[in-house]
Amino acid sequence: MSPSNPKVRKTKVYRQDNDVELFLGLFESRLMKLEHIAALYFNDRKNPEEAAKKRVQKLKREKSIGELPQPPRHPSILFLDRKGFDDLQIKKKEELSRYPTLHWESFVKRRHVKESSRTHEFKVM
Repeated sequence: MSPSNPKVRKTKVYRQDNDVELFLGLFESRLMKLEHIAALYFNDRKNPEEAAKKRVQKLKREKSIGELPQPPRHPSILFLDRKGFDDLQIKKKEELSRYPTLHWESFVKRRHVKESSRTHEFKVM
């Protein structure tokens, strides 16, 4: 159990096949909502929304995926965080070679999307 919060258990999150594909999708799109992740990466499950929600919770806990602050009752806006970025750099090196070299600091700047652009990008997605 975590020393700061005795009710939170530290469990290792084992990498699943579609995790790295999800990281690549977040790398390419910069931001996604949970509904997009469910449709793109969990559509083969009996309940894609629930499967995506549970997996994203684990990935957020281990800091592979982050979430932008949102007002209550607004859908989560998710982004690729440092651990996911690092895993992607290792496991998808060949696929990432088609993009300009992007270091973590540059990627953090790239993932900041204006509200007006965000709305458009989510409609297109």
